[in-house]
Amino acid sequence: MADQTTSDVKTFSVEQAQRALVYVRPILEELRSLFREFTDLREALADRSLIGNKRGEKIDRLEVVKDEIIRCSDEIERLGAQVKSFEEGLIDFPYRRPSGAIVLLCFKLGEEAITHWHEAEAGFGGRRPLNTLD
Repeated sequence: MADQTTSDVKTFSVEQAQRALVYVRPILEELRSLFREFTDLREALADRSLIGNKRGEKIDRLEVVKDEIIRCSDEIERLGAQVKSFEEGLIDFPYRRPSGAIVLLCFKLGEEAITHWHEAEAGFGGRRPLNTLD
Protein backbone atom coordinates (compact mmCIF):
# COMPACT_ATOMS: atom_id res chain seq x y z
CA MET A 1 0.00 0.00 0.00
CA ALA A 2 1.80 3.08 -1.16
CA ASP A 3 -0.61 5.71 0.14
CA GLN A 4 -1.91 4.82 3.59
CA THR A 5 -4.78 7.32 3.42
CA THR A 6 -6.39 6.22 0.16
CA SER A 7 -10.14 5.68 0.22
CA ASP A 8 -10.10 2.53 -1.93
CA VAL A 9 -8.63 0.34 0.84
CA LYS A 10 -11.20 -1.87 2.56
CA THR A 11 -11.04 -1.12 6.25
CA PHE A 12 -12.43 -2.85 9.32
CA SER A 13 -13.63 -1.62 12.67
CA VAL A 14 -12.10 -3.52 15.58
CA GLU A 15 -15.43 -5.33 16.05
CA GLN A 16 -15.64 -6.32 12.37
CA ALA A 17 -12.09 -7.68 12.43
CA GLN A 18 -12.81 -9.67 15.61
CA ARG A 19 -15.92 -11.18 14.00
CA ALA A 20 -13.99 -12.01 10.83
CA LEU A 21 -11.62 -14.18 12.89
CA VAL A 22 -14.36 -16.80 13.23
CA TYR A 23 -14.15 -17.30 9.47
CA VAL A 24 -10.46 -16.51 8.93
CA ARG A 25 -8.85 -18.55 11.73
CA PRO A 26 -9.56 -22.03 10.24
CA ILE A 27 -8.32 -20.85 6.84
CA LEU A 28 -5.20 -19.42 8.45
CA GLU A 29 -4.60 -22.71 10.30
CA GLU A 30 -4.94 -24.60 7.02
CA LEU A 31 -2.60 -22.13 5.34
CA ARG A 32 0.07 -22.61 8.00
CA SER A 33 -0.23 -26.40 7.74
CA LEU A 34 0.01 -26.27 3.94
CA PHE A 35 3.05 -24.01 4.13
CA ARG A 36 4.80 -26.49 6.45
CA GLU A 37 4.02 -29.31 4.03
CA PHE A 38 5.25 -27.19 1.10
CA THR A 39 8.52 -26.51 2.93
CA ASP A 40 8.97 -30.21 3.76
CA LEU A 41 8.32 -31.19 0.15
CA ARG A 42 10.84 -28.65 -1.17
CA GLU A 43 13.45 -29.97 1.25
CA ALA A 44 12.74 -33.55 0.18
CA LEU A 45 13.04 -32.58 -3.49
CA ALA A 46 16.41 -30.95 -2.82
CA ASP A 47 17.70 -34.45 -2.06
CA ARG A 48 19.12 -35.58 -5.41
CA SER A 49 18.97 -39.23 -4.34
CA LEU A 50 15.18 -39.08 -4.56
CA ILE A 51 14.37 -40.43 -8.03
CA GLY A 52 11.68 -42.09 -10.08
CA ASN A 53 8.09 -42.38 -8.93
CA LYS A 54 8.84 -41.06 -5.44
CA ARG A 55 10.26 -37.85 -6.88
CA GLY A 56 7.35 -37.52 -9.32
CA GLU A 57 4.81 -38.01 -6.53
CA LYS A 58 6.45 -35.30 -4.44
CA ILE A 59 6.56 -32.91 -7.40
CA ASP A 60 2.86 -33.54 -8.08
CA ARG A 61 1.99 -33.04 -4.42
CA LEU A 62 4.07 -29.84 -4.30
CA GLU A 63 1.97 -28.38 -7.12
CA VAL A 64 -1.29 -29.32 -5.36
CA VAL A 65 -0.09 -27.79 -2.09
CA LYS A 66 1.07 -24.62 -3.87
CA ASP A 67 -2.36 -24.24 -5.47
CA GLU A 68 -4.05 -24.74 -2.08
CA ILE A 69 -1.80 -22.10 -0.49
CA ILE A 70 -2.80 -19.65 -3.21
CA ARG A 71 -6.49 -20.53 -2.75
CA CYS A 72 -6.38 -20.00 1.03
CA SER A 73 -4.38 -16.79 0.75
CA ASP A 74 -6.74 -15.43 -1.90
CA GLU A 75 -9.76 -16.31 0.24
CA ILE A 76 -8.40 -14.28 3.17
CA GLU A 77 -7.36 -11.38 0.96
CA ARG A 78 -10.79 -11.25 -0.74
CA LEU A 79 -12.20 -10.38 2.67
CA GLY A 80 -9.83 -7.42 2.84
CA ALA A 81 -7.33 -8.90 5.30
CA GLN A 82 -3.63 -9.14 4.44
CA VAL A 83 -1.65 -12.35 4.93
CA LYS A 84 1.74 -11.40 6.37
CA SER A 85 3.28 -14.78 7.28
CA PHE A 86 2.19 -18.25 6.24
CA GLU A 87 4.62 -19.83 8.69
CA GLU A 88 3.45 -17.87 11.74
CA GLY A 89 -0.20 -17.53 10.75
CA LEU A 90 0.02 -13.75 10.81
CA ILE A 91 -2.58 -11.44 9.24
CA ASP A 92 -3.47 -7.76 9.35
CA PHE A 93 -6.79 -5.98 8.98
CA PRO A 94 -6.63 -2.37 7.72
CA TYR A 95 -8.23 0.11 10.12
CA ARG A 96 -8.91 3.78 9.39
CA ARG A 97 -8.06 6.10 12.27
CA PRO A 98 -10.20 9.21 12.83
CA SER A 99 -7.37 11.21 11.19
CA GLY A 100 -7.87 9.15 8.02
CA ALA A 101 -4.55 7.34 8.34
CA ILE A 102 -4.69 3.60 7.87
CA VAL A 103 -3.02 1.35 10.42
CA LEU A 104 -3.18 -2.42 10.77
CA LEU A 105 -5.02 -4.52 13.33
CA CYS A 106 -2.70 -7.47 13.86
CA PHE A 107 -3.56 -11.11 14.60
CA LYS A 108 -1.30 -14.13 15.00
CA LEU A 109 -2.47 -17.72 15.32
CA GLY A 110 -2.38 -18.75 18.95
CA GLU A 111 -3.82 -15.45 20.13
CA GLU A 112 -7.40 -15.48 21.40
CA ALA A 113 -8.40 -12.25 19.67
CA ILE A 114 -7.03 -9.15 18.01
CA THR A 115 -5.26 -7.32 20.81
CA HIS A 116 -2.66 -5.25 18.93
CA TRP A 117 -2.19 -2.84 16.05
CA HIS A 118 0.79 -1.31 14.27
CA GLU A 119 1.72 1.28 11.69
CA ALA A 120 2.16 -0.28 8.25
CA GLU A 121 5.87 0.54 8.18
CA ALA A 122 6.49 -0.78 11.70
CA GLY A 123 5.41 -4.35 11.05
CA PHE A 124 4.93 -7.00 13.72
CA GLY A 125 7.83 -5.68 15.81
CA GLY A 126 6.03 -2.35 16.20
CA ARG A 127 2.84 -3.80 17.66
CA ARG A 128 1.02 -1.74 20.28
CA PRO A 129 -1.95 -2.65 22.50
CA LEU A 130 -5.39 -1.85 21.09
CA ASN A 131 -6.11 0.56 23.95
CA THR A 132 -3.52 2.92 22.40
CA LEU A 133 -5.21 2.93 18.99
CA ASP A 134 -7.08 6.26 18.93
